[in-house]
Amino acid sequence: MSDTAADPTRSKCSTRLAPFNPTHADAQEAAIRLLELTEDDVLFDLGCGDGRFLLTAAGRVRGLRCVGVEYDDKFVDRAREALSSTFMDFNVGGKDGNHKSPTDIAERVEIRHGDVIDELRASCNASISSNLTVRDDATAIFVYLVPNGLVKIRPLLESIMRQRRTKKGCSRRLRVVTYMFSMRGWEPIVVDRMTKGECPVYLYDESSFKR
Repeated sequence: MSDTAADPTRSKCSTRLAPFNPTHADAQEAAIRLLELTEDDVLFDLGCGDGRFLLTAAGRVRGLRCVGVEYDDKFVDRAREALSSTFMDFNVGGKDGNHKSPTDIAERVEIRHGDVIDELRASCNASISSNLTVRDDATAIFVYLVPNGLVKIRPLLESIMRQRRTKKGCSRRLRVVTYMFSMRGWEPIVVDRMTKGECPVYLYDESSFKR
């Protein structure tokens, strides 16, 4: 039986925005710090790979809801297995020793198999959805893509941000963090180079691009 037949939510995704390259733990910590995540946030990871950043973030911030979008079956499976497992290889506990249980984290993290471009386009055109969407629900976005991938998603993110400005109920600004590569044409609020190898982590918000 094919993967698609076994899981009807899966589709053949063709937009490759970046090869898999795990986000270093230092960069994960920097992103969480720059995004200033709280229990009221909804965090999207566009191209989430094996889900390790979302697992870390959910473990650090009680109540944080997370959505990861990944096109590669192999990494979708790895991320979902990590969520369903009672033992996690990732350090998802808070530094204060108040570790969150795997069950609690699994309830707050969703891994979607799909194309990031399709996800953003659907969000741009969505009316009312029962699922969390970037336009209506996201307050924080993490992106680790190559420059060409960032170029492809930038106009969609800008469209979403413009729609949010005119939509009632979007009171909290949308923050975006990119790792390693900057979003061309956007002005970062902060550039953090405290990671291993001084690899940059960029923080943006809705004021970072020309309207």
